[in-house]
Amino acid sequence: MSKSLWLRTFAACWLILPRPAEASVTTPCSKLEPRHVVEAVLRQNASVEAARTRTEISTVNAHAGMAGFWPTLSWQGKATAGYLLHPRREFSSPSAESCVQLYWNVSNLLRHRPTYKRLAGAVRVATCEQQKTVDEQIGLALTTYYDLVLAQLHHRILKKGLQRLQKAVAIQETKEQLGSGVALDTIAVKARCRKLEEDILGQQERIEKTRHVLCRLMGEPFSKDFSTPEDIPVDPSSLVVESLPSAESAVSYRLVQTQYDQACLELQQKKWNQWPDVGLWAQYSLNGSRNGGSWSNDTGKLTYGISLSANLFNAWVDTTAVREAQLRARNARLALEAQRLETGSRIQQQWAHHTYQLQHYAMMQQHLEDTQKQLDAAWAQYDLGTIDLLTLHKAQQAADETAMKYAQVCRNMHVADVALRQTLGTLEGAFA
Repeated sequence: MSKSLWLRTFAACWLILPRPAEASVTTPCSKLEPRHVVEAVLRQNASVEAARTRTEISTVNAHAGMAGFWPTLSWQGKATAGYLLHPRREFSSPSAESCVQLYWNVSNLLRHRPTYKRLAGAVRVATCEQQKTVDEQIGLALTTYYDLVLAQLHHRILKKGLQRLQKAVAIQETKEQLGSGVALDTIAVKARCRKLEEDILGQQERIEKTRHVLCRLMGEPFSKDFSTPEDIPVDPSSLVVESLPSAESAVSYRLVQTQYDQACLELQQKKWNQWPDVGLWAQYSLNGSRNGGSWSNDTGKLTYGISLSANLFNAWVDTTAVREAQLRARNARLALEAQRLETGSRIQQQWAHHTYQLQHYAMMQQHLEDTQKQLDAAWAQYDLGTIDLLTLHKAQQAADETAMKYAQVCRNMHVADVALRQTLGTLEGAFA
């Protein structure tokens, strides 16, 4: 076998070899944590990627805006030939002309500054919108993540409660066979077991719907399954905000502030448009003609000068544009003030809700411990025969409801923290 045939065979085998799969945010054996959700949103979310692209477009436009400060260099070439009809018919000599011109609009050194600043401001606007989009998508993904963990936790609580009630029913049926149990108690608890089975099915449907939403926000396939923590981890110290933030630190306020700056720059640009154009130019032209069988350069000419142009009357177009820009700047200033008040009110409300959730968590934690102690005591009394099955059932039901409320409070506390950080624009950094 020749060397070239060996090489082709090796290349074909290399191409058909299986490639390793791309690294995923989570592995099947790892637990899905909030930081994994944030990483997936930043890497694979379509809305975030579109916002990044808009920022890149604004950056390219800002770089292109620098061209307004520089002179322009142009070249023009022309070749002509003709046919004379009078006084006698004959072909005229062909001629050619070449011209290089350099033009610099000096007035753009002042007039183009607001335009360039507007292009640079558009980059800041796009950056603020990108951060807002990122925080919104991360906030939705984290809220959905905590909803998924909550639904799975409720599912486990209900399933565990059903197993304990089924165990109590089995003990009660044994007592009935021995003649020491009440059949009505067993019927009532069995009805509760059937109700728990329905609730478990409902939680399974809720888990599946929430998982699909989370897959969409993370950019993962819908067939992907997640392994979540057994409970909602809570560290109150990491959720405490030391002081009430100001409205100026919010992303939405910074965005409107940048839009107001853009309106002021537009007004400045419209005013500069009323001034005349002043330009410096230089031109070198070369003319040639064909005499007989050869070309000859007749003239080479260098000209330069200064140009001045102004609109003496254009039906008040510039004046109207300035007035319109003034009204836009005024509306932008009013919108900025309204946004400051709205953002400050929203931050105060979210701050109060955040503080309430922390306090509610501390109360529910103590209530959960008390309910668990009551359930343990009820089981001990039932084993001794001092209470009936219905009393045990009520204690089990109260413990399950308290555990589900506690899980709901943990979820609400995390969601309140996510909402506050999203408003302040610090959500991405909190899970970096």
